[in-house]
Amino acid sequence: MPTYVCPNCGRTASLPEGDYYCKVCGPDYPLVVKRSRAEWERIADSIVNEIYNEIHYFCWHISDEPVYECFYTHAIEDLYTLASIYIREDAERKLKLIGEMPDDIYDKYNMKLQRMLERTAKELERKYARR
Repeated sequence: MPTYVCPNCGRTASLPEGDYYCKVCGPDYPLVVKRSRAEWERIADSIVNEIYNEIHYFCWHISDEPVYECFYTHAIEDLYTLASIYIREDAERKLKLIGEMPDDIYDKYNMKLQRMLERTAKELERKYARR
């Protein structure tokens, strides 16, 4: 049974999986699952890798622009925006997780994804761009 916490007052409750609100603060404060930092890191890494793989496929097989430009174009977007476009399986749950993710972990993995995309774009530009 997961432990839920109110984002307003910090009240915790162990309940079966589901959607709940804080009985102290009211229905404006839905309870969120309390996760360890390691669990958030694992979730964020999994989402980033899924997004990167989908962008990789899109840039190589679908996009009309040069592949390195496609990667550069995506590198300027944030994690949530890219997730909303490219996550296919269980998208609603994963977007909710991104929204609940601690800010520092979100920022860390947002930067990780941007660096991955920029690195790929630079490598491809060096290899394929006309000079």
